[in-house]
Formats: sequence, C-alpha cells, structure tokens
Amino acid sequence: MLGCGAPDYSKVISIKPESTLVEGWLDVRFHHGAPSREIWTLANAPLGVTSMVPILGKGMIYGGYCTSLGTANQETDAFSIEVDGQILYQHSFKGMAEWKLNTPSSGALYLLQNDIVAFRHSLAIMPGITFESGFLLRYTEMTGGTPNIASLVNYAIIAT
Repeated sequence: MLGCGAPDYSKVISIKPESTLVEGWLDVRFHHGAPSREIWTLANAPLGVTSMVPILGKGMIYGGYCTSLGTANQETDAFSIEVDGQILYQHSFKGMAEWKLNTPSSGALYLLQNDIVAFRHSLAIMPGITFESGFLLRYTEMTGGTPNIASLVNYAIIAT
C-alpha cells in the first residue's frame, strides 16, 4: 500500500545468482565469457556454399562484418547466418540492394557496400544474436567468379 509508508517497490525481492544489487539498483547482465574475435579469409571461394566462422557453444554475437571482393559481378552471391542449425538470414547482394536492407534494423545482416563496378560487397552482422549450440556464417557463390571472401565476428561464449 502506497499510503501507509514505504512504497510497494521497496519490498524484499529474491535476487537470482546472475544478478547483483549495485547502489540500490538491480543490475542484470549476461554471464558470457570474455569477448573473442574470429577472423576468417579465403582466396578464390569455390562455386557453392562455403562455411565460415564456426562458433560452437552457447553465446552471443557482439557484431562484425563480412565482405566479398570479386573479379566479376557477384551480385547473385550471398552471405547467410545459421543459428542452432537453422538458416536465420540469406539474401543475395542484389536483393539486399533492391530491398534497401542497409540499416541495422533491416535484419541479422545488412548491406554496407554494394559496388557493382569494383565488385565489392560488404555486410554488417547485427549485434545481439544469441545462440544455444552454435553460430555459422556461410557464403554462397553462384557465378563461378571465385571471389576473395573475409569476415570478422566479435562474440562471447557463456562461461561454464
């Protein structure tokens, strides 16, 4: 009862072990380990699907990027994200440009660069993606152009 003294929000609460009380505020944070970085490069990606950046365990993505540097038009190629064995996101570079998927709110991957003259395509990886068993970044090469591909992923695995 608010009219009889202390307000209702000052009642005793049960604090879970992963929470801490700091100067009267309840501070809840994820219990991931130290941040890690995975850098992956491949010259002359073959036709088909190339698996990149396999991260196993339970954790969270802090962000990153992936890029394709080709010698010919690679607009129909695509990066995709697989989370816990399910493809979360996959669009061709051309599709992303046409649909204007170029802001952080566009999805798990969003377009940073789509240069069809210099054959450079870059995507950002949205921070905050969580996974229970694994995270995998994949590249699908459709044209036979053997581009150079690279990625950087910042992540943390839950400490056990």
